Amino acid sequence: MALFIVVGVIAVAGALLMVLQRHPVYCALYLVVTMGCIGVFYVMLDSPLLAAVQVAVYAGAVMVLFLFVIMYLQLDREASIGHGQALQRSLSIALPLALAVIMGAVAYFQRIAPAKGPMSAEALARVGHAQLLGRFLFTDYLLPFEITSLVLLAAMIGAVVVARRG
Repeated sequence: MALFIVVGVIAVAGALLMVLQRHPVYCALYLVVTMGCIGVFYVMLDSPLLAAVQVAVYAGAVMVLFLFVIMYLQLDREASIGHGQALQRSLSIALPLALAVIMGAVAYFQRIAPAKGPMSAEALARVGHAQLLGRFLFTDYLLPFEITSLVLLAAMIGAVVVARRG
């Protein structure tokens, strides 16, 4: 429970900082922190496939695309080199250490109290992670899945429209 609270606070703080930050590159990096915390939540739910997909697709590929669009549109013109370097150095040491502690705690608590319910060890042993994920994604969660694809399509069209104006 304590681990959930700590990761939840980090996720909410990352989301708030993303919304409140004026610099687009920093916004994207705070979004990576939030997506990473969601990956940790999936690990806590004993779903390593979803955690890997979350980190690889959202925190990895989608964020690379966001940063590419930010750099392509040259939205970082007002950035000043050397601004906040002491904070960046301390965070570059503290955040990986915090991530290591959180991942170690998740691994420890997964051994103590395995998950119950639709993602229980018994259900996963019967059908496997990918099959269970596919069943949930294309039955119970089909509408949110399709809505997400439409939102991503609208975002891509918006990025093209903004890029063409320049």
